[in-house]
Amino acid sequence: KIRLDAVQQLARFDSPQAIDALNAVLGRDPIPAVREASARVLGGMGKAGALNALRTAANGDPDAEVRRSAVYSIEVIQSRLRGQ
Repeated sequence: KIRLDAVQQLARFDSPQAIDALNAVLGRDPIPAVREASARVLGGMGKAGALNALRTAANGDPDAEVRRSAVYSIEVIQSRLRGQ
């Protein structure tokens, strides 16, 4: 619960450090729900700096929900980048 709350709080910060922290959570947290939340938050932030971590999760995370959220977040970010 605490790590889920931390992920949600990082969503409030639009900074490279927040993206780096969320990328690390997505790649390493042992709890699938925390990784999935990180993928969703990264998609909501819409920054290109999240794409590598999201692609890694989309292609290799052992949890289907994490993979699904990562794929969706990649689509969201790519759509935003095309719209700029």
